[in-house]
Amino acid sequence: MLSARSSLAQKPATPRRSRAAKKVSYEEIRRDYLNFYESQKRKSLKTRKEDGQYGGKEGDPFVSGLNHLDNFFAGRTAIQISNDDVAAFVQHMQKKHELSGATINRSLARFAKCLIWPVTARKFS
Repeated sequence: MLSARSSLAQKPATPRRSRAAKKVSYEEIRRDYLNFYESQKRKSLKTRKEDGQYGGKEGDPFVSGLNHLDNFFAGRTAIQISNDDVAAFVQHMQKKHELSGATINRSLARFAKCLIWPVTARKFS
């Protein structure tokens, strides 16, 4: 009995991920985030006045800083996005777009809110 317990203690704990969590895409998280901002009537939620250079269409809702995230993380599920991906995003923004640290940090803050929202809304558990 004691040896069985010690073997359990040596196994690393792996986080449980529900099937729903594995299927949640970046686009779905982004859409929920924008819907939340719209329901809260946040001033930072804007409406595009013309077609944007990053693929946004006239009349689409947007929050400043999400367009860079859209280009980098589109097509992935939330589970697929790792710390290494976020570090690669920062390097990409610094080198290719020559953005300041503050601008990148604002995009990352928006990204963190996008990722926290499904958890607080109990989208997956």
